[in-house]
Amino acid sequence: MGDALGALGINVGLLVSQIVNLLLMVVLLYAIAYKPILSMLEKRRERVAEGINKSREAENRLAEAEQESQKILDEARNEAKSMTDDALVQADRLRERVKQSAEADAELVRKEAQEAVEAQQKAFQVSMRDQVVALSIAAANHLIDSSLDTRKQKALIKEFFTAIPDEAKALTGSLEVITAVHLTESEQKKYGAMLNSETIHFVVEPSILGGVIVRTESGEQVNASYAKQLSQLRASLS
Repeated sequence: MGDALGALGINVGLLVSQIVNLLLMVVLLYAIAYKPILSMLEKRRERVAEGINKSREAENRLAEAEQESQKILDEARNEAKSMTDDALVQADRLRERVKQSAEADAELVRKEAQEAVEAQQKAFQVSMRDQVVALSIAAANHLIDSSLDTRKQKALIKEFFTAIPDEAKALTGSLEVITAVHLTESEQKKYGAMLNSETIHFVVEPSILGGVIVRTESGEQVNASYAKQLSQLRASLS
């Protein structure tokens, strides 16, 4: 074999030495470079795996953060909606209170205005009564061609405006007393004492001229007004 290799021009000793050198180099490379390279690759793989794990962990944390953020946003929206709803309810209640207060104030103004009008009417009726009284006294003095003393004048005036007919005393229930002029408090008390009723409503109607009309709720009445007497007098003279 050596001759055959020599015929081919190959130096067997040199070939063997090169093979040995190659083996030695392989052994040295395995011992010196391969293990460190494998170790470096393993460490790199571990770092890559660690990086991937950290990346996944970061993704998970990001997902959790997004979920938590969405949860917080949802809670904030719900709270904002609840606050808005409460504000609307409070606004409706406030609007209703303002409305009720305004209606109460308006009703109070109307009541005060009505009371003022009634007071003015009452004052006007009292004023008219004084004028009617003066005219009545003047007419009485002229008819009898003499002057009446103060006591007689007052008695005639009282009789003219407040005389209660006996038939009216038999009426019962709630009564309505109609006079030509506004009655004083003492005159109203007189009616209350003489009529058989605990409820008496006083009405002023100048058209009856004088006297009184007492009427029950059922429509029964005693008409002792001077307007009726004058009507009966006209009928008898016609």
